[in-house]
Amino acid sequence: GRQRDAVVGFGRLLAWSTILVEPIALAIAAGLVVAGRSWFAMPGEEIALFLLIVLRLAPAARELAHSRQLLVGNLPSLERIAARIAELEAAREDRGGGRRFEGLARELRFAAVTLRHPGAARAALDRVSLAIPAGRITALVGPSGAGKSTLVDLVPRIHDPDSGRVLADGVELREFDLDALRAAIAFVPQRPILLGGTIGEHVAYGQPGLAPAEIDRAIDLAGLRATVDALPAGVASPVGEDGSRLSGGQAQRLEIARALARRARILILDEPTSALDADNEDVVVDVVRRLRRESDCTIVVIAHRLSTVREADQIVVLNDGRVEAAGAPDALAQGSNWYAHALRRQGLTPPPARTVAAS
Repeated sequence: GRQRDAVVGFGRLLAWSTILVEPIALAIAAGLVVAGRSWFAMPGEEIALFLLIVLRLAPAARELAHSRQLLVGNLPSLERIAARIAELEAAREDRGGGRRFEGLARELRFAAVTLRHPGAARAALDRVSLAIPAGRITALVGPSGAGKSTLVDLVPRIHDPDSGRVLADGVELREFDLDALRAAIAFVPQRPILLGGTIGEHVAYGQPGLAPAEIDRAIDLAGLRATVDALPAGVASPVGEDGSRLSGGQAQRLEIARALARRARILILDEPTSALDADNEDVVVDVVRRLRRESDCTIVVIAHRLSTVREADQIVVLNDGRVEAAGAPDALAQGSNWYAHALRRQGLTPPPARTVAAS
């Protein structure tokens, strides 16, 4: 309403300024003629020349007033655009250093990392220190708001810590080229985001010219081979808008196939089974088990459903932005941390012992 009133008012002012310029100029000229004859005894030819000049200048004065009103009317918009550009410049991402990120050979380490979101009452991460071994599965568990997603966001540098460092094989992430770092990371969201194309197009999304053999490999690793072979058109079968032609488990595995087709060195799974029933959850867990056996990528799983993380080599318990406990699943299950209590509440038996690489 206020914007409409301002626009209407500005239009009226612009119209009046255009209409009134010439009458005002004529009134001023008439007043000067009377003053010139009465007070200064100016000859008639001089007065006529003066009137001619005033009349010739009137259109220019009208255009000048019109341009000034346009400038005054647009000035707030220009100031807002300039302020927005300044905000975008200030928020521009640091593109990092010149080092190429080739993946992890030993570990991804968080060293005393602290991060507080703007306006938050407390830090999302408070002096978090932990190591994620390369080529293994690390599960991040804990209550909602514990800082799991925030911690994962530090890996592709969506956020940078306020203090502390994140290092890959001893090299701080800021030293790597940001594009190269993110190209080595694949992310599978909690709910699949599927476009209305074919299975093959979705697997190859963002990678023009991906070879059919690479698409097939990703489908095999994601446990979708039987599903694809059963479809009339195979990889050319449409998935439907938002994956409407696939089940929840098939859609989630298709998202995993898309991530695997990138041959990323780090795979992040954000609550991969939260929207699935028990049968589909088992299928996705089998996919994670296959990835652990047949690929060398480093897998980080965020999970609330603890049955999802039974294949993890290491579990990290986050609570109130701090690391409450970290270690092998069987060792943590015997303690008094959040994971152990949650296992007992859910009636789950401790997972079998598993050897974890020293960090």
